Amino acid sequence: MAKQVRNPANPGQNDRSLAIGMSYVGVGTYPGAGVPATTLTQITDISAGSVVFNFAEPNQINIMIEGTDEPRWSVSRKGDVSNIEFAIPSPFAEDMVMFCGGVNNEGTWEEPTAVPSINLTLKMITEPYQGKYTEYVITNAAIFARLSQAPTKEASELLLVRATKQIAMDATGNMKPAFTRTVKTAPTQEETSTVKTNTQEE
Repeated sequence: MAKQVRNPANPGQNDRSLAIGMSYVGVGTYPGAGVPATTLTQITDISAGSVVFNFAEPNQINIMIEGTDEPRWSVSRKGDVSNIEFAIPSPFAEDMVMFCGGVNNEGTWEEPTAVPSINLTLKMITEPYQGKYTEYVITNAAIFARLSQAPTKEASELLLVRATKQIAMDATGNMKPAFTRTVKTAPTQEETSTVKTNTQEE
C-alpha cells in the first residue's frame, strides 16, 4: 500500500486534495494544434448534482492457445468514448447557441437547420479544500446538447450538455494530451482581492 504524503510542516495534515463540488465550468472555442483554449466563457448556474464523469473502461482482449486455461497474451484496447456531462437550468439563448448552434434573435433561440459540429475546450474546477483544488480539462471536446427536462411545478427545464473527449493533435501530427487533471494551490483571500482590484482598474 502506498504511503500517504503528509506536509512536513504539519505532520497531522494529509496533503491529499479532496475534489468536492464544482466552483467553475468554462468553455472556449478549440483553437486546434492540440492545445486547449486560453479564453474561456464561464457557464453559471450548473444544476446541482448534474456533473457526471463517463470515462470509458478499456476492453481486455485475451489471446488463448491450446493446452492452457490462461491467456497467452492479454491486450487492452480503448472501449467506448469518454465524456463529461452537466446540465444548465433555464438556459439563456446564448447558452443554446453555444452548445446547440443556431442563432440568438433578440432573446429568441432559433435552432439550426442542420446539426452543427461544435468543438470546444472544457475546463472544470472544484471547490477549494484545505488550500487546494482540482482542475479538469478536455482539450478538444465534441459538444452534444439537448433540452432534456420540461418545466414542471417543481423543476425547471434543463439543457443537458455532453462533452466527448476527442484526440488533440498538433500541426505536425503529434498527439497531445486530450485530457488533463491537475491539483493546484488555491489563491489566498489576499491574492484573490488583488486580482479583483487589478481587474477593476483595467
